[in-house]
Amino acid sequence: MIILILVYCSLSAQDGLKSAPAFDGRLIPQEGRTETLVKGSQLDRLELSLFHSVKSVISAQTLDEIAALVQEDAKDAVSKEMDIVHGRLSYALISFQRSEAGKGRYLCFQSQEAEDGRFEVILVYMEGSTTIDNLKRKFSK
Repeated sequence: MIILILVYCSLSAQDGLKSAPAFDGRLIPQEGRTETLVKGSQLDRLELSLFHSVKSVISAQTLDEIAALVQEDAKDAVSKEMDIVHGRLSYALISFQRSEAGKGRYLCFQSQEAEDGRFEVILVYMEGSTTIDNLKRKFSK
C-alpha cells in the first residue's frame, strides 16, 4: 500500500510533462536505474518541497526519445538553458510557470556518453519556492 502511494505521488508530481514516461518506468526500466524521491522538511535548505530524480545508463535510442520529450517540455518553459553536444541534448535546466500556490516547477536533464557506448542520463523534477538562479548555483553542469 505504501509503495502504491509513493508511486502515485511520484507520477502525479510530473503530471502534464511530456517527459513523465522517463520517471514512471515506461522509458527507463526499473531494473538498473536509481530513483530518489524526497519530500518535506529535508529539502527546506534548498527551498524545495519535492525532489524526484532518475539516473540510469541507457541506449542511444532511449536517450534520443527522452531528449525529444524534454525538448517538448521546454516549449512550455518560462525560462530554459539547453546544451547540444554532437547533435544530442546533453544538458537542460527548464523552469515552468509557477503553480497557483506559488510553487516553482523545474526540470533538469543531463547526459554523457559512457565507456560502453551507452549514455548515462540523470533526469530531475523539482518543486518549491526556490528560483532558477538558486538552482543554477546549487546544481552545476
